[in-house]
Amino acid sequence: MKAEIQRLRDEGRPSYQACEGLAERIESTDAAIDGHQEIVDSNLEGVKGSVAQRKSVEALPSLQEEKAWLEHEYAVQNTVMQAFLDKIHGLEAREAALEEQLLGQGETGKKDEAAGEAAV
Repeated sequence: MKAEIQRLRDEGRPSYQACEGLAERIESTDAAIDGHQEIVDSNLEGVKGSVAQRKSVEALPSLQEEKAWLEHEYAVQNTVMQAFLDKIHGLEAREAALEEQLLGQGETGKKDEAAGEAAV
C-alpha cells in the first residue's frame, strides 16, 4: 500500500507544481493589471491622455484575458491535484485502519495467552 501511495504522490506532483507556477503567474498578471489600471484611472497632469495611458488602455484587455485563462487552468490543475490527494488520504486511512486492526489482533492474542497460562 505504501508503494501505491508513493506512486500517487509521484503522479500528482506535476499538478501541484503546475498550481504553484500558475499561482505565481496569476499574481504577477494581477500586479500588471493593477499598474495599468492605475495609469488608466490617473488624472495627474502629464499622465492624462499620454502615450503611457493609451498603452495601458490597450494592454488591459489582453492582461485580463490572460488572467482569466490562468485562473481556469489553475482550477483544472487544482481539481486534478485534489483527486490525487483524495485517493492518497483514502489509502492512508485504510492503511491506518489495517495497522490498528493488526495491533488489536495482537492484543487479543496476548490476552488469550495470558488466560491460557492462568488456567494452567
